Amino acid sequence: MGVVDSAVRTGIDPRRRGTGRWSVLILLCFSLLLIAVDATVLHIAVPALTAALEPTSVQLLWIIDVYSLVVAPLLLTFGTLGDHYGRKRLVLMGYVVFGVASAAAAFAPSAAALIGAR
Repeated sequence: MGVVDSAVRTGIDPRRRGTGRWSVLILLCFSLLLIAVDATVLHIAVPALTAALEPTSVQLLWIIDVYSLVVAPLLLTFGTLGDHYGRKRLVLMGYVVFGVASAAAAFAPSAAALIGAR
């Protein structure tokens, strides 16, 4: 019994097999690209941020490192919530929250506001 025979019995088109995996991979790559671009932009903008917001050294450390400290536990939490409520819904909600937070960070008037937005 080959792949075609089992596909005929289950009603799955063998040409479409694996399409879901590719869409998930593309979605995950896009998410990782957003995070990488955000980190790159931040590291490039550090001199301009320092001049504009005049953060203390501790605030500058928080601006750069707070993202990693917050994202790590949220991955576990929202991974579990995604299993329960649906991954697609949580990923879309995450994109919206990420966009709003990025806009808030872009227009932050102070170092404390930037830390909160990050």
